[in-house]
Amino acid sequence: MNTIKSVCTEKDYTAALTRIDELMDARPDSPEGDELDTLTDLVEWYEARHLPMEYPSPTAVIEFLMEQAGLSPHHLVPIIGSHAKVSRVLSGKQAVTIQMARSLQWCWRVLTAANENRPKVDYKPGTVTLDFLKQVAQLSRNEGGPRLAQRFLADHGIPLVIMWHLPKTYLDGAALRFSDGRLVVGLTLRYDRIDSFWYWLLHELAHVGRHLDHNQDDAFVDDLKLRKVKGERPDLERQADEWTEEALIPQSVWNKSDVKDHPTPRSVINLATKLRVHPALVASRVRYERKDYRLLSQFVGIGEVRQQFSGHQEIQW
Repeated sequence: MNTIKSVCTEKDYTAALTRIDELMDARPDSPEGDELDTLTDLVEWYEARHLPMEYPSPTAVIEFLMEQAGLSPHHLVPIIGSHAKVSRVLSGKQAVTIQMARSLQWCWRVLTAANENRPKVDYKPGTVTLDFLKQVAQLSRNEGGPRLAQRFLADHGIPLVIMWHLPKTYLDGAALRFSDGRLVVGLTLRYDRIDSFWYWLLHELAHVGRHLDHNQDDAFVDDLKLRKVKGERPDLERQADEWTEEALIPQSVWNKSDVKDHPTPRSVINLATKLRVHPALVASRVRYERKDYRLLSQFVGIGEVRQQFSGHQEIQW
């Protein structure tokens, strides 16, 4: 980390802004991230004393971000909670919560990153089917599977953006559409586990195949807090879950498997081998159905996904 100097003059201020630009993609809890936080505080202190200005309202900021990302009020429903709440927020009748602002900012960053790294081919509606999801799931058995999935999706016109999880939010992923119709899938890796990565990737892709292909104005932001809000499209989320679970482990196969009633390490590996998927996906199903998240923990791959994306331009925040 560079030696941090106080910001007392215009020259100091300019130098600090330049360094902040260089550090914008620094990881939280890293030396560069700490330097970014400190410099930001110093710049804010200087601006408050030497550059007085009126700040835009939260609503104005939201409208600006919507315009930049090509979002309509309809796209804010999965972020804010309902059409009525979107209307109240945009009219200034309801306060913008920190969670709303963070969710919108995250979506904006995902769209920006996808726009800067466009796939070489265009997405063809109808590409994402249940069989397509099964193909993606089978990439999990390979070493470096998450990166292989990113390249596989890019070859079909779907950018996959990994944007770090924001503190104090419960975002797992999103399936979004640009104003020109292009698609993008974003994931936060809120839980840095192999099973979590593949579940949320397939869930967002299921939204593409089952919903976005049929509704040009739709968008999906999967936030555990927002999913509990009454009226937050439970039928559409259930449909995405159905495709996800069937692509990972078909119900007919699961019902006949030994692992369902006798979840031993050997039975997990045997079923994973039969399905040509990573054992983490089988172990995850056992843990979820038994509500015992200590069981088979050796398979879920804690801390093995982020490292595959670290240092690549697709990773942000």
